[in-house]
Amino acid sequence: MWCFKRGSGLWAFAGAVWIALYAAVGDARAAAGFSIEIGPQVVYCAAQWNGDHTSLRRSLEAGIEVSMVWRISVARVRNYWLNDEIADIEFSRHVRADLLARTWLLEDSASGITRTTSSPDEAMAFLTRIQHYPVLDRALLSDGELYVLTVAIERQDGAMGEAWWSRFWKQTTLQMQQEFSIP
Repeated sequence: MWCFKRGSGLWAFAGAVWIALYAAVGDARAAAGFSIEIGPQVVYCAAQWNGDHTSLRRSLEAGIEVSMVWRISVARVRNYWLNDEIADIEFSRHVRADLLARTWLLEDSASGITRTTSSPDEAMAFLTRIQHYPVLDRALLSDGELYVLTVAIERQDGAMGEAWWSRFWKQTTLQMQQEFSIP
């Protein structure tokens, strides 16, 4: 019979195994929808929200406004001090339905561009994916330094910013992180 007592080596071993398994599964999930591309002048990123797509589709087809708030940050990794933040980007993608016309209005706060689509799949892709997104100028980074790029995605149902407490009430958040360096 196994008995885990406080201070025993088995308890510490079990905790270490749990943490290692959790980290491995989390990294595999994030890596599936997250990548960094280092171009000649710009660092790009691609990310995908891996939340509940069935619920998202149901919300869009019911005419509920849905927004995804994207936060991207880049920091230089420092061993004995807090990381040095280099870039911090926040933008949102918002979808509003017109149920009579069966169309969805797609709004991107980063570019200010709006367009209309009749495909709920296109509206979902617009909300849940960024591809080849320019993050920062490569000239701001030093060769051989280690950097960490973090993408956090927050889902918001309903009209954005209606109540003062909405900034504290986070609905669905996914965070992905990856280290990189300039060769």
